[in-house]
Amino acid sequence: MSEKHNWGIVGSGRICSDFVTALQTQVKNGKVLGIYSRSQQSADSFGDKFGIPHRYHQLDDLIGNDQIQFVYIGNLHPFHFEAAEAAINAGKHLLIEKPITVNANRAQVLVELAKEKGVFLMEALWTRFFPSIKQILQVIEDGAIGDVKFLNGTFGFTGLDTPRLSQNHLGGGALLDIGVYLLSVTCFVLKQTPELIHAHGVLQNDVDVLLSMSLQVPEGPLATLTCSINSVFQNEYCIHGTKGYIKIPSPFWCPTGYILYVDGEESKVEFDLPQVEEEFCFTNSVGLSYEIQHVQECVDNGLLESPLLGFDFLVERMRLMDQIRESIGLVYPVDSQ
Repeated sequence: MSEKHNWGIVGSGRICSDFVTALQTQVKNGKVLGIYSRSQQSADSFGDKFGIPHRYHQLDDLIGNDQIQFVYIGNLHPFHFEAAEAAINAGKHLLIEKPITVNANRAQVLVELAKEKGVFLMEALWTRFFPSIKQILQVIEDGAIGDVKFLNGTFGFTGLDTPRLSQNHLGGGALLDIGVYLLSVTCFVLKQTPELIHAHGVLQNDVDVLLSMSLQVPEGPLATLTCSINSVFQNEYCIHGTKGYIKIPSPFWCPTGYILYVDGEESKVEFDLPQVEEEFCFTNSVGLSYEIQHVQECVDNGLLESPLLGFDFLVERMRLMDQIRESIGLVYPVDSQ
C-alpha cells in the first residue's frame, strides 16, 4: 500500500510538460518532487516553470531520492530502457511513455525485473483511460453493433522536420510514434493481439514515413491500419459490425466522443474533458490525468500490474510491432544490443 504519491519526472520535453500540468491541475493527491534532464539548465528551467523543488542532471540522483515513490519516463523511447531499469532497481513504481521500449525483448526484460523487484510497471498508453474509449468497449461488449467484422484506422501528419521523428538513432518513424495507437486500439477492441497478414512501408533515411498494415484474428475480424509522418490523414478509427458501426473522430487516440450507427440511425456521444486555464502542448493532454490516477489507484490497492493494460498485452503488442518492422526492413541501433 502506498500512502504517498510523490513523482519524479525523467525528461523535460513537451510531453513531460503536459504530464506535469495534468498532474498538478487534476490529480489532487499527486505531487511532483523531482525532475531529471540531461542538462542542469534544462532541469532548473523545468523546475522553475512548475515549482518542482528537486532538479537533477544525473538520473541516479532522481531515483535515489527516497521521497519519490513514482517515476514517469517521458524522454525519447530509445532511452526508456536504461532509465526504467535503473528506476526499477531503485524500487520505484513506473509509468513509461509509449512505446515502453523499442522492441519486445527489452519490454520483456523490464516486465520480469519489475516482477522481481515488486514494483508497479505500466506503459503510458493514455488512450485506454479516456471515458469515451471505456464506453465504446462496453458498447461493443453489449452487442450494440453486432459481431465485429472489420476495423480500420488512419493516423498521419507531416513531421519530417522534427528530429525525433525523422532520425533513426532517435527511434524515428511512424510506427513507434503513432502506429502504436492504431495497433493498441485494435487490440482493445479484439481483446487480443491480431496476426500480421501484410505490411508495406515507405522508408526514408532509415525511418518509416508511410506504413500500411493488414491484420486479422484467425477466423475472425480483419483490420487495416495506415500511419504516416509525411502526409495528412483523417486520423479516425472505425469499428464495423453486423448491426452497425462506431466511428471515433479525430483525435481517436484521445477522444472526447464517438458516433454510433445502428439500424439506420446515427447518434453522437460526447464527453467533456476537465476545463483548465493552463495551456498544453498537445491536444486533450488534460486527459493524461486519467492514467495518472489509475496508476496511483493500482498501487494503493497493492497491484503491481494494471488490470486494463497488463504485461501480456504489452509484450504481445511489442512483438507484433517487431514483426511489422522486420517485414518492412526497419532496424534501430538498440535492436543489436
